[in-house]
Amino acid sequence: MSTVWYTSDPEPFREKEVAYIETRRKEGRLLSDEEVALLPKVGRRHPHAKEWQLRKKNLTAFLGYWRDRGGPLRILDLGCGNGWMSHQLSTLAHSQVTGMDVNQTELDQAARIFGGATNLRFVYGDIFQSLEMTYDCIVLAAAAQYFEDIAQLVNRLKDLLDPMGEIHILETMFYETQDVEAAAERSRHYYQSVGQESMARYYFHHSLQQLASLGADILYEPNPSPNPWQRLTLRSPFHWVRIQKNPA
Repeated sequence: MSTVWYTSDPEPFREKEVAYIETRRKEGRLLSDEEVALLPKVGRRHPHAKEWQLRKKNLTAFLGYWRDRGGPLRILDLGCGNGWMSHQLSTLAHSQVTGMDVNQTELDQAARIFGGATNLRFVYGDIFQSLEMTYDCIVLAAAAQYFEDIAQLVNRLKDLLDPMGEIHILETMFYETQDVEAAAERSRHYYQSVGQESMARYYFHHSLQQLASLGADILYEPNPSPNPWQRLTLRSPFHWVRIQKNPA
C-alpha cells in the first residue's frame, strides 16, 4: 500500500476538511473502497448514477484529448479527492500522475486503493507552496470552485507548467457576471438545507468574464436548455476550459 506524501501542514485546512467530509457524508458521496476502485462505473441504482454517467463521458473525452496529443505526460490532478480520476489518467501511455489535495480522509483512501501504480502518487499539499517539478497538464475536475481567487490560482498554476503546458478545468459551473451572486445565494441555501452552513465559506462562484480575462479557451460550451434536468441527462452542463501557458 502506498502512502501519502506531505508537503504542507494539515492543521490550517482542518476546519475546511471537516465541513467538506461531513457534507459529502450527508449527500451520500463518501464511497467504500470497493466502489471507488470501480469509478466512474456505478450501479444503475446508485443514488448518483446519472452524475457518474456524465463524469464518465467527460473522462472519456478528456482521455481522448491527451491520447491524440501523444508523448510522455506529467499530469497534476489538483483536488483529486479519492483519486479515481488520477487513477484513470495514469492509464495514459508514458504518464506520470500526481494527485494532490488538502483532504486527508480521501487522500488516504486514494493511496490505499490506487497506490500500487508505479506512475501514480498522492500528495497532501497547498498548491501555493513549493512543488519540485513542472507539468504538461494540470487538471481540476470539480475542484476550481473551492478556490476563492481564480486569477490567483491560474497564475500560480501557470508557474508550474512546462512551456507548452495546459490547465484544464472540468465539472465546475461558470456564470455570467450578473448571475454570480444569485448562484452564491443558492449555494448558501443548499448548505443550510443539509445542515452544513459553514461549507458555504469554502465554495466559490466564478464568471465566464474572469476566464476570458485569463486567456481561457472554451473547448466545450453547454447548450442552453429550458429544462436543467434534461440537460444533465443528455449532455454536460459544465464548460470545459483550457488555459495554455503560451498560446500559439
